[in-house]
Amino acid sequence: RGSGRTADGESAREAERVAAAASDKRALQARERQRALAARAAEAAALQKLRTATRVVSEAARSAADAAAAADSARQQLRVARRRVTDARHELETQRERAASQQRSAKHGARLARYERRLRRHR
Repeated sequence: RGSGRTADGESAREAERVAAAASDKRALQARERQRALAARAAEAAALQKLRTATRVVSEAARSAADAAAAADSARQQLRVARRRVTDARHELETQRERAASQQRSAKHGARLARYERRLRRHR
């Protein structure tokens, strides 16, 4: 009879050991699932960061391209404006020369007229 009790005790302890092992295994699996979920969440967050950073980069590139186009346009306008200034200077010089020339010829004409009047008077 005594040996029977010991056998019952043995089987009870064995059952506890099996239950504990199963419980440990379940806890381990739960921890692994948690770790996998955390890793997936971290991956999703990193992907979101990457998307945001990519969008920021493409917006910056677009804005840089716009700025470059604006700078090209401004340089073009500056070239045109400088050409106009040069043309206007040449025009001014030409008009001054023309005015001076007409003034000289007018003076010369006046001198000629005076001379001719003098000649006529003396004739």
